[in-house]
Amino acid sequence: MLFELTRHSDHHAHPHKPYPVLDHFDEAPQMPAGYPAMMVLAAIPPLWFRVMNPRLRPYPHN
Repeated sequence: MLFELTRHSDHHAHPHKPYPVLDHFDEAPQMPAGYPAMMVLAAIPPLWFRVMNPRLRPYPHN
C-alpha cells in the first residue's frame, strides 16, 4: 500500500507521466516521519496539528 510514495505528489501534478519519469523535489514540503508513523499521528488530531502546523508556516497559502 505504501510502496514508492516519494513521487506521489508529482503523479498528482502530472497524472499521465509514467512512473519511471516522475520527479522527487527536495524543496517540496516533507513529512517528519514515514507513512506508517504519519497514519498513527493522524489518528490523534491535537498531536497532528502540533507537529504539522509549524511545518506549514513557511509555505505560502493560496
